[in-house]
Amino acid sequence: MLKKELMDICLDIRKRKIASSGTIKDACKEVTLAIAFESVKEGIDTYICFGVYKPSGDEHYWIRFNKEIYDATASQFDRKKEVLVLHESENMAYEELGYIYVSARFVGELLGI
Repeated sequence: MLKKELMDICLDIRKRKIASSGTIKDACKEVTLAIAFESVKEGIDTYICFGVYKPSGDEHYWIRFNKEIYDATASQFDRKKEVLVLHESENMAYEELGYIYVSARFVGELLGI
């Protein structure tokens, strides 16, 4: 059930970003932060991951949740899906260099959510 909720959050944030700027290109950091923030509201702990999208060599940001990668801006790299979801074991394209754990309970309390 949480996976569907997170997917819905990713799709909503992606749609809102495209509506506001007309593109998803070069928006991975902003979109990923927004997804993490919205996930806090739903009580979902996430990891904001940063690293390199290896096929292009570009710096990139994505969400990790329950050993899965959620990339709401993967289409800028000619991926077909609006939100790419991969299990970590299937990951060949993302080189994670670091992450920030976002605790929904802790961050929610700080923000009064």
